[in-house]
Amino acid sequence: MHVHDVCTPRCGSPLYMSPELCQGRPYDRGADIWALGCTIYQMMALREPWVDLVGGKGGMMGLYKLILSGTLDWGRVGARYSTELVALLTSFTERDASNRPALKVVLTTPFMQAASRPSEVAAHHTEDQYGSSRCRSRT
Repeated sequence: MHVHDVCTPRCGSPLYMSPELCQGRPYDRGADIWALGCTIYQMMALREPWVDLVGGKGGMMGLYKLILSGTLDWGRVGARYSTELVALLTSFTERDASNRPALKVVLTTPFMQAASRPSEVAAHHTEDQYGSSRCRSRT
């Protein structure tokens, strides 16, 4: 690890803060992977992460406690997306930063390799009459 590999300042949206940031500990690229996981969760679930769990009660401390002890409900989005995708994204929000994958590793997973081949993507998508693409369910 190099001197520049670990940071300590806090910035950004609290909804995407990793557990290590909530605890005020130094962080590395694992915090970015966590934030990416939360961002993708929001796009897939069509709602912000943690908000429905913390509600209007608890404020920032309630949010921090939830991030430190709770988990995002990836199962809720699992019905709409492939098991492989949900498993990969679940790893982005592992509580222990050392268990979160590096992007280099993510890009070499069979799921991402298949998704990068146009013929594979086309085989799992269909277009409606307006040209909007959506994923076909797998059997």
